[in-house]
Amino acid sequence: MSCEADCKIRKRKKGTRKDEVLPTAKNPEPPFNKYPAPHDYDAAFTAKIDAWMADKVLAPKCASGCGCEATEDPDWDKKKTITRDFKMTFTANGFEWVVTGTQEFKSAIVPGDCVDDDPIQLGYGLSLPKDGIVLLTEGPPGAETIDKLRKALG
Repeated sequence: MSCEADCKIRKRKKGTRKDEVLPTAKNPEPPFNKYPAPHDYDAAFTAKIDAWMADKVLAPKCASGCGCEATEDPDWDKKKTITRDFKMTFTANGFEWVVTGTQEFKSAIVPGDCVDDDPIQLGYGLSLPKDGIVLLTEGPPGAETIDKLRKALG
């Protein structure tokens, strides 16, 4: 299978994030001592945002069995900072909460090259050190081929 093709990858670089936690409509006025601590939600919230920010291969995609590998790094200094708002509901201390966060990030589309997931078989190499010869062949040479080669070289 050939993976000879170009592809594109969308990359994002994370900036700062500001979060706010509020009770849901189910419990509009919970006791102050029941408000959640960051460890109650931060890991899950961060994981969901990180999944959204992960590199993504854009259409047209590489053939099946091939992967898209970036051929250059973005110049993040030239990219505009943009923001997106995220929201996640969670339960902590017996109450339901919603955390909202505004995430700053930069986005870039970089060129890529479709590559085989498996190593590329280039052929076979045959070395005859006594004769000072290195021969590249399409298939493995047999003993008969080696004898013919030595006879031809004298």
